[in-house]
Amino acid sequence: MVDIKDYVPKAFQPKKEPNSLAAILDRGLSYLRHINQKPIALQFGLGAGGGLVTGFIFGKTSRFMAICLGLSIILLQFCNFRGYLRFNQTALERDLRDAKNSLTRELGIDRPLIPTDNEMESFFTKNLYLFSGFGAGSLIGYGLG
Repeated sequence: MVDIKDYVPKAFQPKKEPNSLAAILDRGLSYLRHINQKPIALQFGLGAGGGLVTGFIFGKTSRFMAICLGLSIILLQFCNFRGYLRFNQTALERDLRDAKNSLTRELGIDRPLIPTDNEMESFFTKNLYLFSGFGAGSLIGYGLG
């Protein structure tokens, strides 16, 4: 049996794209990284859709989350008052410092974690339409929820 793939140049053969979750996420995130180069209507629509979903979910779950947060703070204060909890502040600081160092080492971050004001300003001006659509969509979604 003759295989036609042997005679077709590799330049003309379709490339197999991996269907792993990492490859799918990478394609989606690369699309979002370059969203400021897409048409304005697409930027606004994508922001509005994301904002609508976020606002709707926030509208449905905000009361429940506020109750859970309030009760957990009251429970934490009560347990601290009764002496059930004791925090070793130096050990906590050491663990947080070690976690930060290991994250920066694993991610290979050489620059400060907080962006400068020029970086923030350029980021917001590049994605102005996306953020305005997100704001409008989240208000509509919160009203629907």
